[in-house]
Amino acid sequence: MTDSSAYRYGFYLRPDYATSKAIAEAHRLLRAQYGFVTAGLFMPHATIKGFYRSDASVADMVTRLDEAFIGFKPCVIYNGGIIKMGSGLVTSWQHLADGVTPNTGLVEASDRAWDALEALIHPDCDFRHRDPRSSQFHAHITVAMADIPRKLQDEVMAFLNEGGPLGSPAFLANTYHLYRFKADWQGPWWHTLTWELLHSWQF
Repeated sequence: MTDSSAYRYGFYLRPDYATSKAIAEAHRLLRAQYGFVTAGLFMPHATIKGFYRSDASVADMVTRLDEAFIGFKPCVIYNGGIIKMGSGLVTSWQHLADGVTPNTGLVEASDRAWDALEALIHPDCDFRHRDPRSSQFHAHITVAMADIPRKLQDEVMAFLNEGGPLGSPAFLANTYHLYRFKADWQGPWWHTLTWELLHSWQF
């Protein structure tokens, strides 16, 4: 067991090369053009289990995730383009190729991750109430988040869409990463955030 106060963890889908490159370039472009930096502090990813605090060892997390994902079959996910999500902008990967039918593949991954990790989450985790389970799960990759003003959402979305779709039309969602983040969580954590990749799974 460790003192968890300085750390948060996250379990994420790694996109394919083309999508990762496009999202990273969009982060750099938005920093250069608009001064937005928050989304670019993170690696390109789709959140499967978001920020959580835990006193468990990394080895315990990995073992539980190993067990939870036994028999897991990766799915193809489809690029639904840029949409608004709260005050931010994301690329949606929520539906099948028809753009209407929900794609349940990443919902299953999220459920398996929750089953593995929920018992390890610290009772004082400050992100617990912000990270709903699959009933509200929407597969997405963040393009802009906390520092984009709502009044600029439409302009920035139109600006990004001038370059065409961000990332591949579709890819096999088969690579997942466990990360550890460190920051001053009592203040504006995005100013002090650092992260490291702890473990990778390929299915």
